[in-house]
Amino acid sequence: MIRTTTTLLILYLHGAAAVHAQVRVDKPLQLIGAALEDRQVTGLTDTLAPEAAINARTAQAGAFRHIAPVNGTTWEASAPAITSVGPGAHVIVFAPAPTTGSVNLTLNGSGPWPVLNAGLPLDGAALHEGGAIALVFDGASFQVLNGAVEAQRGCPVGTVAASEQLCIEAGERAPTDFFQAAITCTSSGLRLCSWGEFVSACIRSGELGLTNMSNNWEWSNNSSNEDGSVRVVGSNSCNAAGNGLATSLRAFRCCVSR
Repeated sequence: MIRTTTTLLILYLHGAAAVHAQVRVDKPLQLIGAALEDRQVTGLTDTLAPEAAINARTAQAGAFRHIAPVNGTTWEASAPAITSVGPGAHVIVFAPAPTTGSVNLTLNGSGPWPVLNAGLPLDGAALHEGGAIALVFDGASFQVLNGAVEAQRGCPVGTVAASEQLCIEAGERAPTDFFQAAITCTSSGLRLCSWGEFVSACIRSGELGLTNMSNNWEWSNNSSNEDGSVRVVGSNSCNAAGNGLATSLRAFRCCVSR
């Protein structure tokens, strides 16, 4: 079964002479030939022309939804293959240069419509030029479907930024077994720190205000080379590492990716 994104499908009929015909199709077209080659439409080019049928390669790539708007925060764009800007219309926008202000989109002359991210107006200053933004029209505005602003998340309360990619808890938590430590971090929307994350943060502990990084063993989320054991870190130096039985009691701290 194939679907067309426009109302016209060009059929090529071969006989004594080639005949070109236009057939209006407003429902799925089902091919029921006995052989596989009789159930295929081949030869469709990679075109986005509004009067042409779109081949599978173009449809799978979503190329007919890609638009490149201009004009700061008042975006104007054309997507000829999208014949109606109604609820459910989906486009992929390549952001223009960042410009402060609430973004509005005019698509195929329809609009302008506000662009909202998590219910709030999308600020053009938060975008990266060329970044892909997935938008869907809800009938009154275009809603952002992905992480359009490409901004780092702030560190949760009780954690500090150890790097561009990592937040870590400033202080260690009370000793418990490995399983409970992992559950505690997860229930807080965090996770146990990896061995490498602990070491990189520990080296900068004075600068970051981290405490008790090398006064005792802490759980990491890395496995060890002994059965029933987990990698423990930080006993008497940032680089210290060992094996701890998962059922023993150790201090721990949680991390989260930004």
